[in-house]
Amino acid sequence: LTPIQKLFFAMDQVRPELGLQQWQFVLNGPLNTVRLRRALVRVLERHEILRCAFWEAADHQPLQQPMAVSDLPWEEEDWRELFGAEPARRLAQRLVDDQRQGFDLRRPPLMRVRLIRLADTTWHLIWTTHHLTLDGWSWPLVMGEWSRTYAALESGWAPAEAPALPFRQFVAWRLQNN
Repeated sequence: LTPIQKLFFAMDQVRPELGLQQWQFVLNGPLNTVRLRRALVRVLERHEILRCAFWEAADHQPLQQPMAVSDLPWEEEDWRELFGAEPARRLAQRLVDDQRQGFDLRRPPLMRVRLIRLADTTWHLIWTTHHLTLDGWSWPLVMGEWSRTYAALESGWAPAEAPALPFRQFVAWRLQNN
């Protein structure tokens, strides 16, 4: 089995939260949440791996299929009325609940966003992803593209990113250099 096949089988056979990653950020300043979401959808549209479904074929081989962007799970909450320890308590509970939710590998995208407004210009962003589509090496690249795309949309410019290579080219390169 290739490393990707081993990873798929491990993720699919055990707890739903295995492979789940929660990235957290505090955002300060004015924020256009509609454009922030639109920016992430554009990133999903550019990178097929971020919108792949995974399943096991009849011959027990793992299959990966890029899908069209259908729906990006996105929730927004307003906690500006909370004080004291309550925001921290709720945040800890949200993280646990989010982790328990896991992902259905057959229903991309294997990510979701929760944006919590803590003050007029302070937000807590929870970006939950699955390791099959985003790992510790690639998430900063995707986060950077998301940030640049948001900035471009905010300034009224079209995002200027080089064409993305198909993930299959990366996998082929990785298998040749393994």
